[in-house]
Amino acid sequence: MGKILHRLVRAGILKSVRGMRGGFELAFPPQEISLLNIVSQFDDLSTERKCLLGFAQCSDRHPCATHDHWGKVAERIAEFFRSTTVADIMECAN
Repeated sequence: MGKILHRLVRAGILKSVRGMRGGFELAFPPQEISLLNIVSQFDDLSTERKCLLGFAQCSDRHPCATHDHWGKVAERIAEFFRSTTVADIMECAN
């Protein structure tokens, strides 16, 4: 957990406060931090996605059996992370 938190500090998403009352806090208001900001520190959600079935030659020109369907799903996932903020998640938790 510590490595994850420190990685988010290095990315500027969190701030680290030392001392007895120290800990971690958001570096920006939660409505300004998208989930993509966080997830992109650990996973590549770029449009250059890998083949779901693991084929090296999977592309729009040479698609595998899941290429078209997976492309649509992958884009919806990426859009969710782009459009959802930490504030949205906090609202759901309450």
